[in-house]
Amino acid sequence: MDSDSKRLPLAKTCTDAELAQKRLKSHQRMTELEHHLLICMGKCCLKRGADKIYERLKHEQQTRNWGDRLRINSTGECMGRCGDHCPIAIYPEGTWYMKNTVETALFLAEHLVSEAEADDRLQISYTFKEGQFRRSPSYPL
Repeated sequence: MDSDSKRLPLAKTCTDAELAQKRLKSHQRMTELEHHLLICMGKCCLKRGADKIYERLKHEQQTRNWGDRLRINSTGECMGRCGDHCPIAIYPEGTWYMKNTVETALFLAEHLVSEAEADDRLQISYTFKEGQFRRSPSYPL
């Protein structure tokens, strides 16, 4: 079986003009994007309310003035940090936050958009520095 036959069929094929328009719109959004939030949707995190965190953040993004500064996505699978209790990874910073609830996730999003000082509600498990992820000194192994 060749690689073309393994591809999933597209629900709708775009015309070249539609595709060009989508690329332009996507490019415009990317130039405004400042932070990309990835919310774990693994089984353990779903049991701890990750779906509610995601739904609330998506709702708030539409109602607050966050615009295209934040991109909020859920993962399709576990991020492998089950002990972190609903981790949220922020890029391009490469910072992973742990022990998230709806309230702490909202605070995190507001913190990113407003550039306000973080406080002890936000618990960092890992940061990306000098080409690798490093465990936060306050994060127990």
